[in-house]
Amino acid sequence: MNPIILYDNRFLDVPSILATDTDQTGDYDVRNIRDTRPYLLHKFASLGTKYYTVNCGAAKSADCLGIFGHNLGSVAAAVSVESSTDNFAGVTTQRLAPVSPTHDRAILAPFTTASIQYWRVKLVTAGAAAQAGCVALGSRLEFPRPPIQPFVPYEEDVKSLAPDGDFGAQIEAAVKYHPIKISARFQSLDRTWIENTFRPFWDAWMKKEKWFFFAWNLDDYPQHVFYVRRGRGYKFKMPLSKGYAVKEFMIELEGYSEF
Repeated sequence: MNPIILYDNRFLDVPSILATDTDQTGDYDVRNIRDTRPYLLHKFASLGTKYYTVNCGAAKSADCLGIFGHNLGSVAAAVSVESSTDNFAGVTTQRLAPVSPTHDRAILAPFTTASIQYWRVKLVTAGAAAQAGCVALGSRLEFPRPPIQPFVPYEEDVKSLAPDGDFGAQIEAAVKYHPIKISARFQSLDRTWIENTFRPFWDAWMKKEKWFFFAWNLDDYPQHVFYVRRGRGYKFKMPLSKGYAVKEFMIELEGYSEF
């Protein structure tokens, strides 16, 4: 699979979204799942079968689910996506068959596209209550080509408070976090794709410093799913070219490591 981005989100279509229940012991408001800030989260009140449900007001498309800041691997959750034309009063159609994350890192799960008014994400846990920081259910942005080689999936650094003692000996290092950077170069992209597909993403999301999901090859590297934003210093460039193909196009992203 070529690289994909998920920023489109049906949970942003209307003011209200529904959760089966909510843990009342903290600030776990269900609206947190559509807030891109990674430190806010929603937590269900108990284990079992739970739903995030949205009425989009009209038929809206989706073909990918992304979840970040969750505990779904730890609680052995089964996650799926369902849709309905009558607010789940009658026939319910499964769009994404249950997947069971083996970790608590960001996940992306594509499925066949559909345009429906009522959508919901189903989470089934048996060990403990599920929680999630960001849940995006929408239409993925897929690049027409893979990045050109050589390609480094991500660069990981260390941010720490590391004072030096006498003779330069390090006394102690308090690690704060591990930032990552992703740089991907593409060749021969259709200029129309950049203008009509990537440019709207840049205008509505990326240049506003919002977070989103990125995976460069889900087929071969499903563990390489990242929750990222615009790389510091990255500028959208639309180079002129002869014909319809852009000779080179680059994206630069940054986030922090969950590995």
